[in-house]
Amino acid sequence: MGLAAAITSFTVGCWILGAFLGFLRARNRSILRLALVILSLVLAISFKGVVADAILGAKIDGKPLLEFVEHKLIAGEASIDAYDGMMNLIRAFAHVVSFIGLFSILNFLTWAIAFPVLKIFIWREKKILSFLGPVIGFVQGLLVAFIICAPLCSLMVEANEVAKIEYQDAEFVEFVEDGAISKFADTASAKAYDATGGWLYDLITPEKIFSEK
Repeated sequence: MGLAAAITSFTVGCWILGAFLGFLRARNRSILRLALVILSLVLAISFKGVVADAILGAKIDGKPLLEFVEHKLIAGEASIDAYDGMMNLIRAFAHVVSFIGLFSILNFLTWAIAFPVLKIFIWREKKILSFLGPVIGFVQGLLVAFIICAPLCSLMVEANEVAKIEYQDAEFVEFVEDGAISKFADTASAKAYDATGGWLYDLITPEKIFSEK
């Protein structure tokens, strides 16, 4: 399965599962779950920097990740554009991975621990109002898919753009262009998520790779 098919399947799966769980929970408890998803999003945005710093400080051949990449770029006589693009791409990668990882963990914990406890205090409405449950559940699934897929797609789109910079590292260009990233960056799924979720990507990454974006 290609990246585009995986992203599409994950997205549709979130929508269907969200609507189904919303049907089971009904309106009030679906609202509670949606609120917990939003809380997970806020916490992930707030604390992803701590995890990202740990990733960027990880040692490779005795050097922190950023210093290791910088050394390779200087040794390869990279152009200023290639240097700035790669350094910012590495930072963006660390922040996107940290954000998605934190959100996924927090989303699971709120579902496994917080939701079962809090739902005890939420009364179930009459059946006439239960039809709103699937609607709210679908919105929750839409939000979860967007939160995970949008930053990931924007990162891959920008990685593909960085690979096009003249005098770029040959190994990186080969990895992007010959691998799945370049093909995925041109798909409708990637472009749609990048177009609608670029603001979220900009929010969680410290610097823009390209100033015009």
